[in-house]
Amino acid sequence: MQAYAEHIGVHHTSVRQALIQPTPKVQRSIARHIGVPLHKLWPKWYDKNGKRITTKVANNATIGKAKASTRKQSLSSRESVRGAA
Repeated sequence: MQAYAEHIGVHHTSVRQALIQPTPKVQRSIARHIGVPLHKLWPKWYDKNGKRITTKVANNATIGKAKASTRKQSLSSRESVRGAA
């Protein structure tokens, strides 16, 4: 791994990290080197065009649902308090 890292001009830990978390520069290099498309090696991180799938979009959708749920609970709580008064 260290020899390959030196070959592509990165620290050997960058190559190791590329196996467990998105590191586009290193992952593209690995994919080219072994002749396998990015989306085949890391399907959760790259689409078929080799573009990075960001978790921000997924997280925003989840956060939006959580906020909506919290708002509903908050409204229900207020209505319960009003009804009891």
